[in-house]
Amino acid sequence: MELTENQKLNWEFVITQDGSPSLRDLNNERKELMHHSGGALSESRYIYGRLINEVWGWCLKPKFLSLGLGLGYNELLVAEKAYELNQSFYMVSYEADNFLVQRLLEALQGTGNPEEEWTKVYSKIFSLFSPGVPERLLKAYQTGDWVIQGALVAESPKEDGVQAFLWDAFSRKTTPHLWDENFLIHFVGGSQATGTPVGFTTYACNGPLKRALRHLGYEIDLQPGFSGKRQSLLAYKDLPYLETVRDLGKPTH
Repeated sequence: MELTENQKLNWEFVITQDGSPSLRDLNNERKELMHHSGGALSESRYIYGRLINEVWGWCLKPKFLSLGLGLGYNELLVAEKAYELNQSFYMVSYEADNFLVQRLLEALQGTGNPEEEWTKVYSKIFSLFSPGVPERLLKAYQTGDWVIQGALVAESPKEDGVQAFLWDAFSRKTTPHLWDENFLIHFVGGSQATGTPVGFTTYACNGPLKRALRHLGYEIDLQPGFSGKRQSLLAYKDLPYLETVRDLGKPTH
């Protein structure tokens, strides 16, 4: 797909301190960067990797909900763990910008223009994983085990049976409805699995989010933020051995 000049100007690539690319959204007034400047992949591993690693211990084919597809780091981390374990998964990703969805799918399918900056950036991202990981993610898309939805809004139907929420939306100032207490209670509460533990993880730690999760019965395990940030959040529901896992699998900065 040929990119229009307007589409090219909507996003700006930024190479973060660990060498992994991030994106700056030039559409909103805050010009928000998708990841911490200290490292896009490092932050993703730190915030989301622990829950991704744990959830396979709860069920044979876990279901993930990833909010904020972006450059696909969290999706690649899920595929990485599935590839390592030789296990299956089901995942639903939400992304408001279909342009980003198409760029990721083109890169996975190898159909992007090799001279385009987007193709080169995805080549860099994929090189940070073993070769089998992007292939595993593409296979999940082809078999229907990875489904990509559009924007998550108040009217979106609830998912069913989610064991792991990877909540990576833009900040509360940029996307306030995705951090609204009532919305979180409605959507997360109506989408979470029953009969198995459930986890929720995000880089943020704000009052409405904590109140919503506590209302839904989650036990909140506050974490140090990535690369000097004050706090991030990891929460569990119906996990009988929470004290045991608190110190297991914690990624390093």
